[in-house]
Amino acid sequence: IPFNRLISYTVSYWKSLVYNHKDTIVFVGKWGDTNRGHGYAELWTDIKDKKNTELINLAIVRLKEEQDFIDNVIMKYVEVINDLGMIEPKLYFGIKNGIGLFLARLLIEKYSNYIQIDVNNDTVYFNEELIAMMSKNNENSMLIYEAQTNVY
Repeated sequence: IPFNRLISYTVSYWKSLVYNHKDTIVFVGKWGDTNRGHGYAELWTDIKDKKNTELINLAIVRLKEEQDFIDNVIMKYVEVINDLGMIEPKLYFGIKNGIGLFLARLLIEKYSNYIQIDVNNDTVYFNEELIAMMSKNNENSMLIYEAQTNVY
C-alpha cells in the first residue's frame, strides 16, 4: 500500500473516532502530549483537539515508527521461524505482504475463502466481500480497517 494511502486511512480512522464519539485518545509514542490512566510518560494525544495538518503529521511519524519496528524487529523474527519451518506458508506470506499477525491468523482461521495467494510473486489478494463479512461478524474495527487497506 502506498504510504500516502496509509496516512489517509489513518487520519480517516482517527476522524471517525471523533465523529462516532469514541475514545479519541490515541497512542502516538514520543510525539504524545498526555498520559493515560496512571502512566507517567506522555505517549498519547487527544485527536479531537488536533487540526488536520497535525493529524497528518502524527500519522506520518506514527506509521514510520511502526514500519521501522516491523522491518527491524518483527520481520527478522518471522524470517527465522520461517527458515526453521515453524510457520504456515499462508501466514508467512500474509505477514510478509504487510498485514499484522492477528489479522493474518483471523483470515486463515475464519476467512480463508476470501484470500488468494500468489506464491510466485509473494502476494496476497483479498476479495472485496471480505470487509462486508468481517463487518457482519462484528470483528474488531481495527482489523477490519487493516483488511480494508489491503483489499485489491
